[in-house]
Amino acid sequence: MGYSRRLTYRELSTANRACAIITSSLDVSKVFGRFIGELKKILDVNWAAVVLAEPDGLRVLTSFSEFNAKAQVQERIPMQGTASEWVIGNKKPLFQSNVAGDTQFAATEPYYKLRMCSAVHLPLLANKRAIGSLILASRQPDAYNSKQAAFLKQVAAQMAMPIEHSRLYAEVREQSRIDDLTGLLNRRSLDEIIASEIKRHARYGGIFSLVILDIDGFKAFNDKRGHLAGDNLLRKVGRALKSSMRSSDQAFRYGGDEFAVLMPNTMASAGELVCERIRKQIEAQQVGGKIPFTASLGLATWPANGAGPNDLIAAADAALYRAKTAGGNCARQASAKMRKNINKLKFKVKSQK
Repeated sequence: MGYSRRLTYRELSTANRACAIITSSLDVSKVFGRFIGELKKILDVNWAAVVLAEPDGLRVLTSFSEFNAKAQVQERIPMQGTASEWVIGNKKPLFQSNVAGDTQFAATEPYYKLRMCSAVHLPLLANKRAIGSLILASRQPDAYNSKQAAFLKQVAAQMAMPIEHSRLYAEVREQSRIDDLTGLLNRRSLDEIIASEIKRHARYGGIFSLVILDIDGFKAFNDKRGHLAGDNLLRKVGRALKSSMRSSDQAFRYGGDEFAVLMPNTMASAGELVCERIRKQIEAQQVGGKIPFTASLGLATWPANGAGPNDLIAAADAALYRAKTAGGNCARQASAKMRKNINKLKFKVKSQK
């Protein structure tokens, strides 16, 4: 395959620059276009992708296209019969000089749809383990051949570990977004998603709602029954939220015994209905076989109750404390007046505990 050929100075410099770009960010998708830009100094590349091998098939990590036809990031692709399966299994590159006429592999990978004439598939080997493949494709016939094998092997070898680090970073980052006790998204996720929803609704229009709720008398219950019973109660609340939400809603453990539900494209009137459904679902739960428990809920809507994430959370928080001072096991909706009185309400409720 020509692997013994020594790289020219131009090839070695290009490979090093390209892989320096890949290592510059743990999010490979942010720099992949620049990476391909370097390769284009040596190769003809019209379309490219990195696919990772996972137990349920291939997953697209990132892609590049000159024709506004990128593979969907995180898209799942069946592995069986594909060129990537062969490359990953054999740990060798595969050159396709005529993609359309190659009937050896199943036409399931997205570059087949783009009228590519030739392609090369390169195994990504991290610690001698094939973690996926780099696919380069061109509309030029015979764009890749064994004479380029040394250069391509160098590129694949240098980028494999940064790709693996990126994958591990994404897994750790995803794990850091989940609350271990309830399995719900955590406070960090709530902050990120609220900010994202504000941008999305500001661009495309619409209203969304936020509910913050907590368990009535949780501190007394925890002190009396113990932390294990308290943890079990929190798990029950998490399950109650999942079973009472709509498919478009997202639930979070806000912290302690506080939870949140974000409802995209939801006006206050519809948010009130969801609040009541959540309240009833929690009220129907029992812990320890006999002990019922209830929750208080505060509802706020964007943009009426706050233009920014902190304002919206403060408004829902103020409405929650209004529900607490009303005796609990109820929901209240935010208003501008409620937000101004939030600190006063918090002090009053805490003094009653």
